Amino acid sequence: MEIRNATARFSALALAIASTACAARAQEPASPKPPQPPAPAVQAIEERAATQPLIEKQREIVREQLRDKQRSALDSRMQAEVGRVQAELARAHGDIKSKEVQFNSIFQNIRMSPDQSSIITTETMDAAAQKELREDLAVMDRLVRDEVTRAGADAPSAMGIKITMLGQGAPMYVEGAGAVFSATVNWPLAAAGASAGKKDDRPRDPESKWEIAKREIAGSNLPRRGKPGEPFEPPVFDQARLDALRNNLLTVLPEATNIRHLKPNESVIVTVQGVDEAGYSVRMTLKAAKADVDAAAAGKLSSADFAQRVAQRIG
Repeated sequence: MEIRNATARFSALALAIASTACAARAQEPASPKPPQPPAPAVQAIEERAATQPLIEKQREIVREQLRDKQRSALDSRMQAEVGRVQAELARAHGDIKSKEVQFNSIFQNIRMSPDQSSIITTETMDAAAQKELREDLAVMDRLVRDEVTRAGADAPSAMGIKITMLGQGAPMYVEGAGAVFSATVNWPLAAAGASAGKKDDRPRDPESKWEIAKREIAGSNLPRRGKPGEPFEPPVFDQARLDALRNNLLTVLPEATNIRHLKPNESVIVTVQGVDEAGYSVRMTLKAAKADVDAAAAGKLSSADFAQRVAQRIG
């Protein structure tokens, strides 16, 4: 009985406590709600969020425009630099051409100057005759040199200026012999071994210092192949070029009929200095009698017959 009464009192007490707690909770103030932004601020946030992609796109467009301007400026600088280099090349090319013109002008003045001609005679010759002979020697010298240059038109060039004839041997008249014209070419007039069989036939080591120096002296005016300091190596002998040179000279020799004061018993001699493939000195000489020159010029001798009468030697 007592236990039942205690349980009842405990239950009543717990119910009273719970009721009191509920009443106290009910009397507490409610938690405040977070403040809400005013309507215009919310609209601004929403508009900013909506326009952000457009802003980024505009920024990308501006950045691309800046890159285009930078590329355009770089292209302009590159074009300006290319133009400057081209102008420098054109100026250098013009300088080379100018020097070539000056060289040709000087060379032609040298070969055309009658004062360069030599007259060797023991007979008395008045001033007027000497002047006429020198003028004729200068004209014939130019014709000979033109043919020599034409025959070597494909010879090597240096610094853009083609040089196929070297040396400035003046034409001369030698009493009893006739008129002599000389030139030096920068290409071989014979194959290797053309100088064999000369006075000194002693066998020598081709790589000895003596032979190397001999070849270098013989070819000192000729173009080299290979690097500086390497052994002398002249261009390869071309038989067709040699034949063209010989034919050109045979064709122009009849023009010597116009040389005044050349006696009937005298001759016209053309000699061309060169080397063979080994670098040894070689000379080609043509000698035509004045009578044959006159006959060829008058058409009394055919080209073939005239060529047969012209004395020729290479060696």
